[in-house]
Amino acid sequence: MVLNCVIIIFSFVKVNFFLRAFDGFSFLVSMMIGVFKELRHFMAFFAFAIFEFGILFSLLLPLGTLTEGEDTTYEGIDIVSYYMMVFQASVGDFDVDLLKSAGDKYNVVISWLIWVVAALILNVIFMNFIIAVISESYE
Repeated sequence: MVLNCVIIIFSFVKVNFFLRAFDGFSFLVSMMIGVFKELRHFMAFFAFAIFEFGILFSLLLPLGTLTEGEDTTYEGIDIVSYYMMVFQASVGDFDVDLLKSAGDKYNVVISWLIWVVAALILNVIFMNFIIAVISESYE
């Protein structure tokens, strides 16, 4: 199953590569390749921010709150679930039900504060960064 998914992804990449032969697609495919080359530093910095906030949530939220009970969103990925939770917040999926189960009142307040900071940094600042990088590569 995984091998089939990898083969399909590589097939679509190869088809996009061959689309450069047509005049209408040549600029778009070349620009897409250039954008991905320029985004490598941005993606590394973005991954570092997700890793940082994931570590913070792993300290505040016990692992059982993400894998047991009614919410099965992150079932089966254990410790990676904190990073997935932060990534989902970075792309605008604000599932905050998990923050209510942070334990005592102090942890809940700290979790909410860190979540607000993460949402602001990852959504507002990083999305503006990516728009600037893509605009610069388009010029």
